[in-house]
Amino acid sequence: IDGSTSTAVGSAYVRKDKWVNFITGDISFFYDSNAFWNNYLEPNLVVFLINNSGGSIFKIIDGPKSTDSLEKHFEASPKHASAEHIAKAFELDYFSASSLEELEGMMQEIYTYKEGGRPKLIEIKTGGIDNESYLKAYFKQITMKWKF
Repeated sequence: IDGSTSTAVGSAYVRKDKWVNFITGDISFFYDSNAFWNNYLEPNLVVFLINNSGGSIFKIIDGPKSTDSLEKHFEASPKHASAEHIAKAFELDYFSASSLEELEGMMQEIYTYKEGGRPKLIEIKTGGIDNESYLKAYFKQITMKWKF
């Protein structure tokens, strides 16, 4: 959580010749949102924010998932938080999608480089899906791929 957005911002600054795609969750994003409070933002930064209303990762970690205060103390993100106003505050190009079709429809605009442009923030709202199951399947796939 600590500094992941700041790292992406710095990466985009030093690699202006490449697209920097940063995929982050809502808790991590909101926690480090002041990463955009600087004069060195580059238009090659594309932030994909998975807004799943906070911390589904904690449901697959043994300690947090076994406590009765999971939602209150670990999944601490407000259930209806949006990054739109953060994007406005830091003059980021903001996009919002709640389906794959919406996301695919904006890809050409997202990956159009504009000299002097701003970073792009794509907030993908995943409310109503079982994030825990998707995370478990994803990690299982990674584990299987790298098994020796």
